[in-house]
Amino acid sequence: MTTTEDFIDTTSVPEVSGGSGGDGTAPGQDSNGRGRWSRRTTIALLVVIGLLLAIVGSIFVWYLVTHKPITALPGISQDSTPTYSYSTFGVVQPLGIAVASDGSRLYVTQSDGPRNVAIFDRSGHSLGTLTPPKSTGKVHLPLYDAINPVTGDVYVSDRVTAAIYVYSANGKFLRTLGHKGFTGVWAPLGLAFDNSQNLYVTEALPSTSQVLVLDPAGQLVRTLKTPSAMSFPNGVAVDPSGDVAVTDSNNGRAFVFAPDGKVKWTISSGSAPGDLGLPRGATFDSQGHLVIVDTTDQNVRVYRLKGDGTVTYVGLFGDQGMGNGLFQYPNGAASDSRAHVYITDRVNNRVQVWSY
Repeated sequence: MTTTEDFIDTTSVPEVSGGSGGDGTAPGQDSNGRGRWSRRTTIALLVVIGLLLAIVGSIFVWYLVTHKPITALPGISQDSTPTYSYSTFGVVQPLGIAVASDGSRLYVTQSDGPRNVAIFDRSGHSLGTLTPPKSTGKVHLPLYDAINPVTGDVYVSDRVTAAIYVYSANGKFLRTLGHKGFTGVWAPLGLAFDNSQNLYVTEALPSTSQVLVLDPAGQLVRTLKTPSAMSFPNGVAVDPSGDVAVTDSNNGRAFVFAPDGKVKWTISSGSAPGDLGLPRGATFDSQGHLVIVDTTDQNVRVYRLKGDGTVTYVGLFGDQGMGNGLFQYPNGAASDSRAHVYITDRVNNRVQVWSY
């Protein structure tokens, strides 16, 4: 009779030999059975850690010097849209906005209520106002503003008085800008400076819509015109290379002039992705994008201008509504060197700040 034991192999299992030392430990273990690092592995690990620390340190130093986001580093894609950060309140029907390069001061035109320009710091704390002169005897309506990159003076266009008022950075009224070298009705609207302190002014008249370029003394330098007539151009922006963007508002399009004064880029009106409805404010952000506020579409559109004259539509941000990141007829746009984009949210009585 066969028993269960007949199927059990009672042959003893051979003992596994020990490490090279013959002490019975497995390879890679010390006498206590613990894993051993080779000297070469340790050195390699220290080198990797050192390289990582050097990279992180370099990025940190680069940020302290430039105050730019990581997306601005060479080799990292910059084609994205910003995200909502926060809002600054305490304004009534804001239209235009100008921001110091470092974001330390915001100048916001108010088209209702006090009808002046409110000054804020980057945290949204009120620093005062730019009050128009009373000697005109007229009601004022400030629309757009711009900061002289050298003096820090703030220039404000006034629709009712057809004037440009100049203030110090702290709010002291300095003068009314004189304009020389041309005749006809003076109807300033959008304002922007280039690095040479030339002032770009959009003129919005039923009969004449153009962009005037004035030198620091107010002398007309040249006039920028498009192949077909513009209709109430609003926003104007100049990038560091001298390209000039203008929103041709009532025609629902935008033009960008090269430094030689010729139109090199055009963004059309329509319903396709990237087409415009009623464009108003414009700015070049710290990522090199052209940012355009589309008032009736209740959003902001972002573009990349290519050297061959083509335009890449990056995307949009915002939608209609009252909550964070939503707009009710946005109008003005500005940017700083710290990757922030500022949009005046007119009917919601606030300035929204978006960040990369």
